[in-house]
Amino acid sequence: MKVLSRDFTMREKILLLALAVLIIGIGYYKLIDEPVRSTIANAKAEEANLQMELTAVQTKVAALKKMEFQLENMTSADKDFMPSYNNRKTEIKQLNDILQNAQSYSVTFDSITREGNQIRRNFTLQFTTNRYTSAESILDRLDDGPYRCKLNEVLCTSESGNVHNGEISVSAVATFYETVVGCTDEAGLPAETSEAGNAE
Repeated sequence: MKVLSRDFTMREKILLLALAVLIIGIGYYKLIDEPVRSTIANAKAEEANLQMELTAVQTKVAALKKMEFQLENMTSADKDFMPSYNNRKTEIKQLNDILQNAQSYSVTFDSITREGNQIRRNFTLQFTTNRYTSAESILDRLDDGPYRCKLNEVLCTSESGNVHNGEISVSAVATFYETVVGCTDEAGLPAETSEAGNAE
């Protein structure tokens, strides 16, 4: 069998070399360059998203720390004025007036306790607002009210990543203080106790 063969001309060799280079270039672009560029672009987009989330979390943490500091100052505030027993209706009215701008709220009173002439009216408070400043205003008004009130165990939470724009939920245990001095209505007044460690 006769095998046909011939040498490539210079022009054909150049064309074949150019074709080989073109195929290698296309293969490099499709198999290496394009996937690498896509991976880098995705990584940059993910980095930007993570940076946004980090900024939102840092803002939230800073705001909550500020609120925590302010609440600590509130709870340590010294309120000297205590109304005479039974001031429950006035205190409830004060709470309703303060909380009327909240989106929702609930107040639950515990049984009153007595030590000497001092009456403690403990209650739990829960409310939600549409922004941090509204929650702060409510707590400020409660702390600065005309009757001695101490806030305890205050917890503020936010569902969104940015506490300044998201809904705020607040729960607290608080106490109104009254005195039996000058009271004219002794209905429901508990017997005097003197448990150690209860003095304010």
